[in-house]
Amino acid sequence: MLWINYFRFLKGDLSKLRYKDSGKQPIQADSLIATSYEALGKNLEKSYEVLTFQFDWRIPLKASAARLNEKVSELLKYNQPIKIVAHSMGGVLVRDFILYHPQTWQSLNKSIGFKAVFLGSPLGGSYRIPYVLFGKDSLIRLLGKIDIRNNTKDLLSVFCDFPGILNLLPINKNGNHDFSSRSFWEKLRAASGDSSWPIPSKKYWMSLPCIKTRS
Repeated sequence: MLWINYFRFLKGDLSKLRYKDSGKQPIQADSLIATSYEALGKNLEKSYEVLTFQFDWRIPLKASAARLNEKVSELLKYNQPIKIVAHSMGGVLVRDFILYHPQTWQSLNKSIGFKAVFLGSPLGGSYRIPYVLFGKDSLIRLLGKIDIRNNTKDLLSVFCDFPGILNLLPINKNGNHDFSSRSFWEKLRAASGDSSWPIPSKKYWMSLPCIKTRS
């Protein structure tokens, strides 16, 4: 995958991750990240048949939830106990699968032996997302330093239009932080001190059901 090829990080290829909202993405997720999940997978294989579900974290979670629904529906046909282990954004994906595909979820939840474990999943959204999008996160700053073609601001002009990332924005419980409001993003940009700082394009954040229902 491009985003874990460190040499391509250096030569500026992170900008090629730009999201295209029409048709198939030119870059596809084809595996889990071994450095993060290989040890867990091998340990689970001692007791279970392990099936991985890799997904593109850039695209809308609703689209990934539709793929997960297809996979779960397929597995239910075998009448075997299903266990789900979901880490971080993977847990949010399972949450959206439950919301968008209630019939499949009910069948799964009632199936014999079903269990689900969420590991550090920000089910209510995460304030780290706006922190990242305004260049405050240490990893983002590091990427901006090692990329010989793009600075942090250039990279974030790409990242801020990833619908999958926007799906992780905090849920607006008390009305103080309405991330579905363009004016709120403008206020955040003004507070950053850089009037040209990239913020999410309207065509992406306004079309996301998980954001629109949070206000």
